Amino acid sequence: MLNNSYNLSFTNISYDAGMFKLPTFIRVTTYTGCVILFLATLFNILILVTFLRRPRRLIKPFTIHVVNNSCLEILTGALFCPMFLYRNFDREIYRQNGYCAAYKYLNWTMPAMLLLQHGIIITDRWLAILKPMWYREKKTVGFGVKSTIGVFVYLQVWFLPLFVADTISPKIPGQYCDDTAAWPRYQLVVRLMSSVVPVVLMDFSYPFLVFMVWKRKTAQIHTGAASGRGGRTARSATHHMGLALWLLMVQILLWTPVNVTSMLIGMRSRLTYLYDVHTFAVVLSGVLLMVDPIIYLAFLKDLRKEVFLELHEMLRCGRTRRDQVLAHSAGKSWNTSNQRATAGQSTSGELGGLTAGHIKLHEVI
Repeated sequence: MLNNSYNLSFTNISYDAGMFKLPTFIRVTTYTGCVILFLATLFNILILVTFLRRPRRLIKPFTIHVVNNSCLEILTGALFCPMFLYRNFDREIYRQNGYCAAYKYLNWTMPAMLLLQHGIIITDRWLAILKPMWYREKKTVGFGVKSTIGVFVYLQVWFLPLFVADTISPKIPGQYCDDTAAWPRYQLVVRLMSSVVPVVLMDFSYPFLVFMVWKRKTAQIHTGAASGRGGRTARSATHHMGLALWLLMVQILLWTPVNVTSMLIGMRSRLTYLYDVHTFAVVLSGVLLMVDPIIYLAFLKDLRKEVFLELHEMLRCGRTRRDQVLAHSAGKSWNTSNQRATAGQSTSGELGGLTAGHIKLHEVI
């Protein structure tokens, strides 16, 4: 999710107390965001567990980017998004500098990492098109891991000086501390290098990638469908390109509204209910965390099969565990009943023996 600090605008955002707000709408939207966040985190955990349990079959030079993206989305859903959603319930916590430092670090790091990871996937497709021989012979799983580590280091080089300067700068007692105030001109540079430039490059690359896909399909139609290993490789490349294009398109659709509202708020726009629209746009941007796993399953056939197999095993284990618990409970109940019956028979035997002895004694007397 993007929010009021990390956006494509060049100014800090501070919500004016005079802006129109609909508390009920914001509350409902926030609860909806919590549900979306919970489901998205579960989906990504399922995807990641499936990859890790079947690494040789699933983790390839391209799919390693999906693994890395799932890890980032889990971290975003577990660390940053709850902190952001909580601000709609309690703003007073943003008067604590320690909490704000953690919030601002995650706020600048996690959305930017998701953005740059999507950029890595797009770059992967460009490499496959422009340097196919190098891509097939040289690109490895390790290259994908190094790419993600590289963009993280790249982001920290730009952001850490700003983070340190903002953390040690004096704060007004009691003031909200969630907005980054230090070095406003350098903030512009950081936003340009970590968000604006990557977004522009990815958005402009989209039509060219679509053209490449169309050109490839046209060539296949004219030359006839490929068969054998070459056909499987071509189909795999087509699926990978489709996955990258859908990830990019969904990112553009879901993140554009929050960037627009962020810029309007940063420009101190007085549009009615802008804050409410921005809150909705923020939650909409979080839908990306849930849509990405669906796109993976749609285009990665092997992953889809293994995920369904994983779900089947989970359900079977759940049923087996439930049956064991029921059998154990039934066994304990049967043992208890049997012990009671045995005790009853023993008591009856003792009473019977006592009665017979009493009768014999009476006869003797």
